[in-house]
Amino acid sequence: MPATITKVVHRQHGLPKVTVKNLKRRAPRVLHVITVVCLGLMAAVVPLGPIYLAVVAGGAALLAYEQSLVSADDLSRVKFAFDLNGWVGMLYMVTTGVALYVR
Repeated sequence: MPATITKVVHRQHGLPKVTVKNLKRRAPRVLHVITVVCLGLMAAVVPLGPIYLAVVAGGAALLAYEQSLVSADDLSRVKFAFDLNGWVGMLYMVTTGVALYVR
């Protein structure tokens, strides 16, 4: 019964259907965007300099590239995407340490 009520409310208000399939497809992108925004906001809280912001921008580009590697139809490059994600994390860690040391 609750599923029927939900369908009626969605139709009345013109809400999109949220399915697990859509969430699985969009969740990594949304989480990467949130990550990059938080990393960028860190520079507003702690003055880390332009090198830090450049690395955050570069990391964002690498994360976007990572998203393009894997699709629902082709999972052959998943390992490379995970490895790339690890390299982005290490790059960020080293850069943050250097930016804190230099300031």
